[in-house]
Amino acid sequence: PNVASGYAAAAPGIYGNPSGISGTPISSAQQQLVGSLQSADFNFREPLGWGATRVLAGFRWLQWRENWSMVDQFSDSTTTGTDNWQTNCLNNLYGGQIGLDTMLWNSGKGMRLEGLVKGGAYYNAATQTSTYSTSGPTAFADGISANSPAGCAFVGEVGLTGVVPLRKNLDLRCGYFGLWLSGLAQPTRQLSGQVITPSAPLTGSLTTNGALVLQGVSLGLEGRW
Repeated sequence: PNVASGYAAAAPGIYGNPSGISGTPISSAQQQLVGSLQSADFNFREPLGWGATRVLAGFRWLQWRENWSMVDQFSDSTTTGTDNWQTNCLNNLYGGQIGLDTMLWNSGKGMRLEGLVKGGAYYNAATQTSTYSTSGPTAFADGISANSPAGCAFVGEVGLTGVVPLRKNLDLRCGYFGLWLSGLAQPTRQLSGQVITPSAPLTGSLTTNGALVLQGVSLGLEGRW
C-alpha cells in the first residue's frame, strides 16, 4: 500500500537515506540476494593406528561472493521515480585446516561409506562495494568501496559419501556436505555503514561479522591408475 512513510527505513537508513533521496514514501520494492562458492585445498594424510581413519592437515583457499540489490518505486502527488541500491561482497579466505578422514563402512566388494570432518582458521581478504542511484527530479548516482580492516574467519566442513564401483578402476561417489563459515563480509550487514547521499561526503566501512551455513549434495567420479 502507498502509505505515507510506510516503507521508510529506521535511522540511519540504507546508505544514509531513510526513505529515498527525494524524501518520498517508497510504494514498493523488489530485492535479490545471491551467493556463489569456490574452494580448493591441498592436504597431507597420515593413518592412525587402527588404519580406517586418517588425520589430515593442509592449506585451503575458499571464496564466498554475495550480491544484494534492491529496486524501489516512490510516488506521490508531485514526485515519481525509482531508487537502485546494490552491495557486492567478496571474501577470499586463505588458511590452514586439520581434520579426520575415515572409512565408516566397507562391504569388502568395493561399496563403502566415507566420513570427513575438518576445520581451520583463515585470513579473510574481504572487500565490499556499494552503489546507489535514483531517478526522478533529483537524479543522483555514486558508490564507494572498502577493503579494510582484514578479518579472521573460521570454516568448518562435514561430509558423508557413499562409493559404488562401476569398473575395476572407476567409482561413482555421491554424498552430503555441509559448510559453516563465520567472520564474513555480507551485503545485508553493510547497509547502515555507508553514506552515499548528495548532501554529505561519501564514507564507507567494511563489516566482517557475518556467518552462514551451506548444505549440498556432491556427485563425482573417482579414477585410479
